[in-house]
Amino acid sequence: MNIKHLQVRGGALRYRRKIPQRLRPYFGGKREIVQSLGLRVGQEARAIAMVQALDAQWNAHFLEAEQAYRLNQDPHYLATQAEQWALRNKFIGPDTSGLYGPTDSEGREIGPDEYELWLDREVIGPFYRRHQREPELHELDPATRIKIETVKRGSRVPTELTLGRVIDERNKHHWGGKEDKAEAATLPRFEEWIAGHPTLSKQTKGNPKRLPMTAINRALARDFINYLHESLENSAETIRRRIGVLRAIWNWAADHFEDETLRSKNPWARQTPPKVAREAEKVASQKRLPFTKGHLNLIDAYLLRNDIDPHMRTYLRMLKYTGARPLEIGGLLKADVILDVPTPYLRIQVNALRGLKTKGSERRIPIMPEIMGEVRALVDDAALPSTPLFPKGFHNTTTLSNKGNKAIRAAGVPKERRLVAYSFRHTVNQAMLVSGAKPYLRHALLGHTESSTNAVYGAGSVDLGELKEAMQAAFERLGEAPEHIYTAEEWV
Repeated sequence: MNIKHLQVRGGALRYRRKIPQRLRPYFGGKREIVQSLGLRVGQEARAIAMVQALDAQWNAHFLEAEQAYRLNQDPHYLATQAEQWALRNKFIGPDTSGLYGPTDSEGREIGPDEYELWLDREVIGPFYRRHQREPELHELDPATRIKIETVKRGSRVPTELTLGRVIDERNKHHWGGKEDKAEAATLPRFEEWIAGHPTLSKQTKGNPKRLPMTAINRALARDFINYLHESLENSAETIRRRIGVLRAIWNWAADHFEDETLRSKNPWARQTPPKVAREAEKVASQKRLPFTKGHLNLIDAYLLRNDIDPHMRTYLRMLKYTGARPLEIGGLLKADVILDVPTPYLRIQVNALRGLKTKGSERRIPIMPEIMGEVRALVDDAALPSTPLFPKGFHNTTTLSNKGNKAIRAAGVPKERRLVAYSFRHTVNQAMLVSGAKPYLRHALLGHTESSTNAVYGAGSVDLGELKEAMQAAFERLGEAPEHIYTAEEWV
């Protein structure tokens, strides 16, 4: 059994973890962490939990050490520290007395100044003892080098804002020191790309977090987007999330650090996935599957729970018993519900909240007994004919799609691209097909047009009583679909 960080020494099991050289100063100079587990060979199974617990404990220390190391390598931080050091020692600022040594009665210097003493004591002396010569500026460590440059300039050394600096500050202000989930998924890909880029990898000297924020222009941003598509084979949806994360980081940096260059030129603004990825997404979106009886049973059981948002419950049930598009339901107004007629119906038409996909989408949908009570309740709660039946979160296509998909995932429907809230529409279409509903009735219900029938009937001109009867027959067969069109992961 091979368990990471588990070592056998003299028949005993112990925890052993190497410390990277760059982090050893933060662990008191230790090269590794070694801890006895009190177990012997043959007890590896018991050791697994102990090793995992020690990993969790030490991971936090390694993260702190990594952040401290990165901070001490960051030019922005080093410049700030050097400026404070120079001011404290009176090498720069209003009082520069640290640059002048003791003088005689005539004002002539008779001894070294404090800066010269520091150079000899902290810089030149130690280097000379090791190498028998004085150092060149480029041979000094970054912290010392930037201190000397600060004194020479008489002010803080200007530095470029780095990716690592921004990430650390953003995490500290927003996420309590840890990366947000979306950033944790995006930034490693971005850093991998930087490390593999011929120009950027040289600029960062192997540490992507040293990348100046201004180094990324729109062309390089586009290169990264193409990398996500071509090398990592990310979907358009995933690429949009990656772009959104990076756009937010650049915007935050511009505001937090008051960087006008970043504020005026965010390289991620108005970026989109490659056209090929968008086309593939469009094709995939047209291949939605109907829900099976198993899927519908999961959803029905979920909607019986007391902790479900009542509006979400009604919204999903209306999708199930109307076959309407999501925003056609989410964007209903009180005036769109006609109840005082022999066959109550929903009027799907353009209103103040949303338009329609096509002219044929304008239609009337009978309100089935299964949802009549819920629809009446929505209407009763709406004050005016122009009042929306659903709250604001249901009036935007993307938000509504995300909310609906989140609900059906919570119900247990597999997280597959072809099984989404829009699948209710395909479920109703499938039920109309297997129940033998006449084509013109199916088209009228779904808002589809077909040249051979539209010329005679039109999407909204069918008899509502006849359409309701066809829907009642079809809804007895909701969820009937051939198993062969589903993958093993999709089928329930």
